Amino acid sequence: MLGFEALLMGKEMHALDAPIYAGWGLSKDYRRFPARTRQRSLDELL
Repeated sequence: MLGFEALLMGKEMHALDAPIYAGWGLSKDYRRFPARTRQRSLDELL
């Protein structure tokens, strides 16, 4: 949950696994998400 809170505060987030916000361009991802191809804003994700 800390990663999501970091996004809400406008901080840079690094995702090592597959949280809900990974793969949408909101975080620096270390895993690939082929099904998540669009860029989303934080407001769209919420």
